[in-house]
Amino acid sequence: MQKIEKPKFPKRLKSDIDFESLLIEDSFIEGVLFENITISSQMINRLCLTKCHFKNVQFEPCQFDRIDLTDTVFENCELSHLKLMDGSIHRCEFKNCRLTGSDFSNCHIGNTAFLDNTMQYANFSYSKFKFVHFMNNQMKNNSFNECDYKKVSYERCQLSESEFINTPLATLDFSSCEIHQAIIPVENLRGLTVSSEQAVALATLMGLKIV
Repeated sequence: MQKIEKPKFPKRLKSDIDFESLLIEDSFIEGVLFENITISSQMINRLCLTKCHFKNVQFEPCQFDRIDLTDTVFENCELSHLKLMDGSIHRCEFKNCRLTGSDFSNCHIGNTAFLDNTMQYANFSYSKFKFVHFMNNQMKNNSFNECDYKKVSYERCQLSESEFINTPLATLDFSSCEIHQAIIPVENLRGLTVSSEQAVALATLMGLKIV
């Protein structure tokens, strides 16, 4: 597991503040706890969230292009189909959230943990990852095409049928993950750590006959 920086919060967060009312005043939100609310149909470019905690929050189709997320935690949230394209995500955590179909394409993601999430069909293509940890996530059919990895770890993740096209996987360790029918071109396998069982399956996909 990579050592990553934790989100940094003030000792006390403001609460009982309406998210949508704040957006009317400013696209910069800092130091707020949002809990047990629904945020609906918001489309905002360059939203900035720092030192915020979203807990049991449901985002109904929202789009936040070029979002700037810093020191922010999403816990037990419904984030399916949330669009965060071209965003910057730094020192954040996504814990026990539903991220099915969410779009993180072309994001810069650093010092961030994805823990115990359900996130099938999520799109991370063209993103850059640095000090990022994925653990216990259901990530079937995810897209990690054209990605750049530095100090990234996957632990006990379901990656079946996910795509890693034009994404070098050197230094990564998939040995504790499920990668059945994952799409990984041969040229991207160099330096990837896998289990012996996974190695046999990958060899078969490469056309090797094992006797």
